[in-house]
Amino acid sequence: MAAASSKVTTKYPHLLTPLDLGFTTLKNRVLMGSMHTGLEEGRSLTKLAAFFSERARGDVGLIVTGGVAPNRAGRVSPLAGKMTTSSEINRHKEVTQAVHGNGGKIAMQILHSGRYGYHPFTVAPSPIKAPIGWFTPKELSHRGIQSTIKDYVQCAVNAREAGYDGVEVMGSEGYLINQFIVKHTNKRTDEWGGDYKNRIKFPVEIVRQMRRAVGPDFIIIFRLSMLDLVQDGSSWEEIVELAKEVEAAGATLLNTGIGWHEARVPTIATSVPRGGFSWVTGKLMVTLYASSYKNHICDDVVSGEVDIPLITTNRINTPDVAEAILSSKHADPLKVAVVGAGPAGLACASVAAERGHDVTLYDKHEEIGGQFNLAKQIPGKEEFYETLRYFGKQIEKHGVKVQLGQYVDAQHLIDNQFDRVVMATGITPRKLTIEGAASSPKVVSYVDVLNGNVTLGHRVAIVGAGGIGFDVAEYATHTGTSPSLDIDLYADEWGIDRTMTNRGGLAPRHVHPPPIRKVYLLQRKSTKLGKDLGKTTGWIHRLSLQHRDVEMIGGISYDKVDDQGLYITKTKTNEQLLLQVDHIVVCAGQVPLRDLEPALQKSNIPVFRIGGSDEASELDAKRAINQGSRLAAKIETATPGEPLGPLPTWSEKAVAYTMHRYVAKSRSILDGPHDICFSILLVRPFDACGLIRNDLSGKVALMVRGDCNFAHKVLQAQTAGAKAVVVMDNEHRMNNSWVVTMVGDPGNASQVVIPSVFVSRAIGLRLLESIDAMNLADMSVLVTLNSTGQILVKAKSNDITQQNIIMILVG
Repeated sequence: MAAASSKVTTKYPHLLTPLDLGFTTLKNRVLMGSMHTGLEEGRSLTKLAAFFSERARGDVGLIVTGGVAPNRAGRVSPLAGKMTTSSEINRHKEVTQAVHGNGGKIAMQILHSGRYGYHPFTVAPSPIKAPIGWFTPKELSHRGIQSTIKDYVQCAVNAREAGYDGVEVMGSEGYLINQFIVKHTNKRTDEWGGDYKNRIKFPVEIVRQMRRAVGPDFIIIFRLSMLDLVQDGSSWEEIVELAKEVEAAGATLLNTGIGWHEARVPTIATSVPRGGFSWVTGKLMVTLYASSYKNHICDDVVSGEVDIPLITTNRINTPDVAEAILSSKHADPLKVAVVGAGPAGLACASVAAERGHDVTLYDKHEEIGGQFNLAKQIPGKEEFYETLRYFGKQIEKHGVKVQLGQYVDAQHLIDNQFDRVVMATGITPRKLTIEGAASSPKVVSYVDVLNGNVTLGHRVAIVGAGGIGFDVAEYATHTGTSPSLDIDLYADEWGIDRTMTNRGGLAPRHVHPPPIRKVYLLQRKSTKLGKDLGKTTGWIHRLSLQHRDVEMIGGISYDKVDDQGLYITKTKTNEQLLLQVDHIVVCAGQVPLRDLEPALQKSNIPVFRIGGSDEASELDAKRAINQGSRLAAKIETATPGEPLGPLPTWSEKAVAYTMHRYVAKSRSILDGPHDICFSILLVRPFDACGLIRNDLSGKVALMVRGDCNFAHKVLQAQTAGAKAVVVMDNEHRMNNSWVVTMVGDPGNASQVVIPSVFVSRAIGLRLLESIDAMNLADMSVLVTLNSTGQILVKAKSNDITQQNIIMILVG
């Protein structure tokens, strides 16, 4: 393993000490960890080169790219980056030259997703479907394993040819190599399975053959899973054995990963304490895999537990980066008013001022933050204090004129002759409009609860199970120190074995202290509560509330409120219930605040909406900050109402194809117009169960069958502007009865007005392959439309009796 050279005198002496690897030296011990930026895909890597070039200027010791697949089967998603061809090698040279030109070093992560791939070509040591996957993987044969090892090795050789200083072999987080290592996913009985020596043969052979191929003066980092957090995961003794074997095989550095993606223990969410897993690395001197937000944490970690702290923030807001990306001053600055100092308004004001505009920020409250001042009260979201501290520094640094505690009207903005007005005015919560609610002291707003104006009683009903409802439930059921601020409490609650004596690092769960309130979380919809929460974090919130015995009830109507409590009816059974509660907290949605807009529009001042004032249905801080930053970056030329989301990646861009009638092979009983020619987009997320992130306006949406029903998928795409929907199956054989069963709620299905088609896996693969190869000739996948746009199912037999079904079953 590498040894450190002499220390330097600095505020953070260990963090900035060079690391001598023998054949090369890293200028410090700050490693920018691998992350997927969305820039790795496509025919051009110019943006990725610019991104990493700026990080190199920021004096990072070593940069590690996002995962690049060694072959097609290893891709995480259908069009994710890979390194198998000369053209891909040449494209990556632009990245490495940009980094080296700024004095940096960069390694390419080689990642084979195994059964975690979101595409039908997945492979694994055993044909076991991942709980977070869509497809059952194909079991690799002996020849297939040998071929995959060769692909890893060739990928490293290609990376060296492309100019990379090294590679990182992804052996953690539950990807392919991890799947070979543990019994949880490796049920083989041949030389690649069974005892531990056989199970680690795959990663050891990869590193050994890779070192032989790339030579001694090339960095090979192995990402080692230190804590699997799944049943039948590795024991501590096995982890140590693998570390020694991989090092002996030729690894230059060991980097640690914590938890599989399917693990039901949060590892990278805001609810995880800072440095929450650094204790794991104290048992083995390796590099740390943990986002470190405070330099003193990094320095403490380096001095006591690791060689290199892995900082996985993208450093977009460091001064050198911001200078190049955002701060080009305009010769003709605009006078800009931003009304509302929540996340959207703060982002817009700070970026616009940084770019040279004259910005005034208004808010009726006495402090900046908006909804963040409520969110930061939620256990697990204490990091929002840091977000507000950051924005406070940014608006001060860039000279934003701040007017707090002042309600501003349209006439004030007109009289002050602003060139642009940005409405970041946020939302107002909806009220509960049932019998007795308006006059009952039991009924309170979540705003008053989180502001501390209302002290909740011992029994609480929460009306509305969106993101805010879940947050209020967390707030109501936590007492004392938040587990996100205490590593021991966090480990107890999530069942983490800090003694490392149990396989996978799992232990029984205990909540300390136990909840002091009985909480009911309610929603009208019959779907799973929290369905629209973030895909990577929603499960955390649901499990956290389950730990605290929150009773979640969906599919109800709210009848009335009286002194006894809240009366509800279960719509499916017509059962009436009385919830005897002390308080009823209303989290039933919100409406945008746009009072200023009409008068400003009449005065011909360009008015823009961002954040909650643009879309109030589900508050999203990430979207709000994104919108504010993007608007500020182009406010001189922006048109009110234009989309402010990120530009689509190459894999999302349209590939034109014609939807033919294809009557001979279609089993549709419908007839009607068929002369339709649109572009097709891969939906993000591909299963369309979560909120669709790309603009589908005027496009055909291509998605895969997932956990949610078809009606939900199609409505999601319809809301995003799609003209039609194609859903591909993810199994080899179509199950017609299953297709009908999964149509979804008839009420939802009746809202569908765009044509939809369900196609076989084979046809879906043709689509994906054709998009990948840009082969338009193979894109003639057939859809028959009826005159109304509504589509019915026709299966191979005529036993379909359900009405109002929205899918055509094709071939």
